[in-house]
Amino acid sequence: MTFFIAIFLVTLGIKMELGEFAAIWPTALGLSAFVLIVKPIIIFTILARLKYSEYTAFQSAIAAGQVSEFALILLALGASTGLIGDTIVALGGLVGVTTIAVSSYLIIYSEPLYHFVRRTGLLKILRAKQEADSETFFQREHHVIVVGMNTLGREIVHQLSLRSERVLAIDTDPKKLEGLGAADTLIGNVEYQSVVEEIGLRDARLVISALQIEDTNHLLAYRCRSAGVPCAIHAFDVSVVADLLDLDTAYLLMPAVDGVVEQRAIMEKEGIL
Repeated sequence: MTFFIAIFLVTLGIKMELGEFAAIWPTALGLSAFVLIVKPIIIFTILARLKYSEYTAFQSAIAAGQVSEFALILLALGASTGLIGDTIVALGGLVGVTTIAVSSYLIIYSEPLYHFVRRTGLLKILRAKQEADSETFFQREHHVIVVGMNTLGREIVHQLSLRSERVLAIDTDPKKLEGLGAADTLIGNVEYQSVVEEIGLRDARLVISALQIEDTNHLLAYRCRSAGVPCAIHAFDVSVVADLLDLDTAYLLMPAVDGVVEQRAIMEKEGIL
């Protein structure tokens, strides 16, 4: 990815007319100052209104004080279609290079810069929260984790709750987590290590995945094996069975196969077969 970005920036630089820089540099400096100063102030103000701490708002604002590569992509697209001229391309490229370069140093020295600005009293004008932000994590132990609140996942959560099990239901869609009764819920993606730590996977009794996403199920099974926690994975297709067994999956959820077996048993009981 970095290689292709470098190729893109070099290509954009070749298209710029160097002779135009002498005429546009005052405008470029003004726009760069706007991006480096006004844009962070706007972001800081928004984060302060959202009740983030002064420190968090400042660091986030400093990190965003630059022109992104997407702006350069838009410049290239506009130039290729003839919507903008070489002067605008050169101006945008100069602003991008300037803000990215300056912003890099602002990020590196963001800590001393924060303390300096704070001593001036400028941050108090925007009325950001003074207390540091803190993340609250609940210690979970001996619980059952159910991932994926589709029809299968919701039914599993319901049946476990009826048996008074401590259940943690996880899905990326908050609407799917509604109406699960006494079960604990969490919005998150188990592909991320931070979510894995938050759900207390290593201290769980059992991990169940009702997902029909092959890569996620494989990753979850691998993490369960590494943590020594038994897992039950939805084998929604016969092609995934071998890989899940290689990952020491304790139980394979195969509702399609189980349904066929149950239907055959009923038909034999009724004398149809």
